[in-house]
Order: sequence, then structure tokens, then C-alpha cells
Amino acid sequence: MRIIIFNDTSEIESNPGCYHTFSQLKKNLQKANPKSEIITFPLFFGYKKFKKLSKKNWETKNQTYKLYLKYLWQLNSKSIYKKKLKNNINKDDKIIINAEGTIHHNSIGALTLLAIAYILSKKGYKVYILNGTIEKIAPSLLKKALKRCQMIVLREPLSFNYLKQNNILNIKQGADCVFSMAKSNFNKNNCTDISKPKVLFTPGVLIPHGNMKLHQEKINSIYDSLKESMLKFKNITILQIEEKEKDFLEYAKKKGCNTIEVNDYDKKNILNLINNFDIIISARYHILIFGIILGKGIIPLDYTNTYKIKGLLKLMNLEFNPEEFSPIFPTIESVKNCIKLAQNQTA
Repeated sequence: MRIIIFNDTSEIESNPGCYHTFSQLKKNLQKANPKSEIITFPLFFGYKKFKKLSKKNWETKNQTYKLYLKYLWQLNSKSIYKKKLKNNINKDDKIIINAEGTIHHNSIGALTLLAIAYILSKKGYKVYILNGTIEKIAPSLLKKALKRCQMIVLREPLSFNYLKQNNILNIKQGADCVFSMAKSNFNKNNCTDISKPKVLFTPGVLIPHGNMKLHQEKINSIYDSLKESMLKFKNITILQIEEKEKDFLEYAKKKGCNTIEVNDYDKKNILNLINNFDIIISARYHILIFGIILGKGIIPLDYTNTYKIKGLLKLMNLEFNPEEFSPIFPTIESVKNCIKLAQNQTA
């Protein structure tokens, strides 16, 4: 049997979160299916077909237009299958869609991955959607794309509840595959308060990729959070994840922060880097998880493009008070639970 994985995010520039979550997913699948060959389809596969559709108003109240959009989406789904998938996938292959943070707000990535799930499950392939946050998708697409899937595993409970409310019931609660790294890395002795902490700050995905019209308030809040961090803590280092964060990095430098630029570290060794710090302040979902599995205190900045950070806190029974702006520490039990949920995704 072969395992076919769509949405290989492991080679995204220097992004350590995408690299490690996909690597762990692949590793867990290999462990659960030791005799299987794993074949991956890259990030952006099929996107071109759905570029125009992603710019349409899927939230329209015009029912005729909604049906027209769904018709075009189905047409493009069939085209992808006929031209790019039919001759490359066997009926006995197991199809895995690595959802991560791709399926939200009717984006180009969401339309593409849902189309792959729809057409392959309709053609009789066994399709599993794993490791995902799913949010604000046109209800008609959700039902069409997901109803025939074998199982959909969500990495946080907000997505689980969202699908349940939309009557998608072939779902299971999981945790992000990155938690699988915690088995050998979690340090329970780090879960203590410290008086003069070394602080690592990462601004989040909206700094390099945010839409100024849609996300201006959240982007401003990230800058405000840096200012608040500087008032509360003295030793702050900014970690650059992407080249497009350069302006934020320059701003932080002028404010007196230390910086680690994108070419100064290896994404494969991100845990070693983070382990040099005591508190992690971040609007990056996976950076927070790296901090958690190393037993660090975290200050989550919920200024991102989905509710994944809110979902992470709910999954771990953590409450954060933005007004206090103090680090929170996960319990050992909550980390162990997430390790189990992460590994059970591929069981």
C-alpha cells in the first residue's frame, strides 16, 4: 500500500513550524504503516485552478450565484482529477490531506484541498484529513467535500465544534503533530516562574502576510504587544521567521531589542534555539507549541488569521489574561494528553 500526502509544507522557506509539523505527520504515518511507501504532493499543488474562485464572494446571499460558484468548484475538481491525479494514484492508496492552517475563509488553499478531498472520496478513494484547523468555509462546500471522507482529525476543539455544528460527524479530536516531539523533549523542571527571564518574541503571520484593510487592528496590536513586552521584560530577542518580517525586525532593533535573523539559525534545530529562553511571546501557533513542549512560560498573542491559538489554549485548558500580560504554564498532564492525541491521529 502507498500513502499519498497532499500539502507538503515542510519546505516553506525557513518556517520551522511547517517543517516540523509535516515531518512529524510523515514520521507518525511511517511508524503506523511501516511497509508503506509515502509519496507527497507539494504545497500549492492545484492552486492555479482555484485562484479566480478564491476571489469570489462566497458569502453572498444570492442563492443562484452560490450554486454557480459551487458548480465551477466541482468542475475544477474534476479537471484536477482527470489531468493530474487519475494516472498518478491507485485505488488502494491511502489519501492523506495535511490540513494544518490551510482550510479557512474560502481561501485558495482551502478551495484546493477541499476539492481534492471531494473528488477523490467521490471516486472511491479512502481520504483522511489530518492535523487541521478548519474555519469559516461555505457550508455547501463543507458538506460536499467532507461527507465521504473516512475521518477528519482536528488539531484543536474550536474546529471540532465548528464541523459538528455544521453536521459533519466523521470527525475526531486530535492535537497538532508537533506535540509528538514532546515525548523526548518535554522538560517538566522548566515549569517554574523566574524573576529575570530571557524572552523570545515572534510577531506572527499577519506581519508578513496580513491584509492592511482586514487586519490593521490586529497588526497594530502586535506592535503594541512588543511595547508592552519591553515595559515588562528587559531582555527581549526578536526571532525572524520570514524575510517579509524585515520591517518589524528593524523597528524592534531601533527600540533596543536583540534580534535573530532568518539566516542565523537552522529551522531543523528550532528547539535548541528556543530552549535558550525562559518565556515565549508569540502570535505564531507552532512557536507557542515549541515553547510548551520545552516547558517554557508562554504569552500567546491571539492576533492571527484563524482561531488556532484560541483553540490551542482551549485544548490545554489554559487561560490567558491580556491585561496582566503574564506568562502561563501548561500542566504536565495537559502536555501528555496532547502527545497522545497527536500520535493517535495516524493510528
